[in-house]
Amino acid sequence: MLYRYNYIKEHKMVTLNKHFLYFIRKIRNVTPGTPFNRVNYFHHTFLNANGRIAPNNRIVPSLETTFQSFFETYRELDVASKQDFYNLVRFSCNIHTFYEDASVDVNPLKKDNIRAIIGNDSFENLMNALWGSLKSNAWEIDAHYKDFFEDLQSKTCTFCGINQLPNPESYRADYDHIAYKGLYPISTINLKNIAPSCSECNTKFKLQKDIFYEDDNTTRRISNYPYLNFIEVQIDFTGTILPQTVLGNENGTWNLNFVPNNDYTRTWEDLYNIKHRYITEVLQVDFKTWLGHFKKELQQYNVIINDHDEIKNYFLKHYERYNEERLQKRYIVKSSLFKYFNECDNEVFYNQLISEINQR
Repeated sequence: MLYRYNYIKEHKMVTLNKHFLYFIRKIRNVTPGTPFNRVNYFHHTFLNANGRIAPNNRIVPSLETTFQSFFETYRELDVASKQDFYNLVRFSCNIHTFYEDASVDVNPLKKDNIRAIIGNDSFENLMNALWGSLKSNAWEIDAHYKDFFEDLQSKTCTFCGINQLPNPESYRADYDHIAYKGLYPISTINLKNIAPSCSECNTKFKLQKDIFYEDDNTTRRISNYPYLNFIEVQIDFTGTILPQTVLGNENGTWNLNFVPNNDYTRTWEDLYNIKHRYITEVLQVDFKTWLGHFKKELQQYNVIINDHDEIKNYFLKHYERYNEERLQKRYIVKSSLFKYFNECDNEVFYNQLISEINQR
């Protein structure tokens, strides 16, 4: 969202979805009563010498069970239902193009529609088993994350700009389904629908939210696709009451608006609760620290501030510095805040700060 991720095209993790698509093509026109002969429906590299499903030559009973269960359900469907399902699988391969295109009706990809076609939960169970397999070392997910991390423009989570993504030498970041797999199971193992994120974004805020539809489940919305584009966001603090500048409101009142204020930033805010997090996790925590560093830096260089224009000029210099480094964690907030300091014309704030800076 805040900067573009680079998609890793060549990696073992990508091949699991290819095996799934190979299987779907092979069973497309299977007739009722046909036995589940694995050799007939899977690429040979997905099987061991004995014809067992064995990624990385390790037999995975859960995959065998769920593949067979789905196969036995699918083979009994009528021709029209089989074609409907096959078309959905093909449609889902382009899911990465739908995030920024509100003209596309994505409802057919939802689990309830798939369940209506299939008639039971066998497909969803299969995708859950495949997701469990994808997260295992059979598909070298740790190596994938290491390659991803080393190629990052910034080590900060692109979805929030608050938290660092973990160093792979320590642990792996969450692999978040951009379109939640519980709603859109058909894209569960499509890596174009999966992006590393901080655990806070993934497990505390985005959770099961629908990236394609608003809460009414009808209104389409658009969202920035992190492997393609990014949002150049600034924060407008107009209407903010800075802490300790108004009697009776010691903690101040933070008012944040995103610039640009458009469909992309509105979806971003809704999915990740950004304004609330910027206030509670950043401003309420870092405001005094940032001001302290600002004062200390000027004092170290024996700067004497004579008037409001001078301190505003230093605020502007700090804004330019932080804006240049805005992809460091929390700097998206810090840079915009110092820009606001430069523009707010809050005489109480300026006078207090000048007095503190000039103390020796």
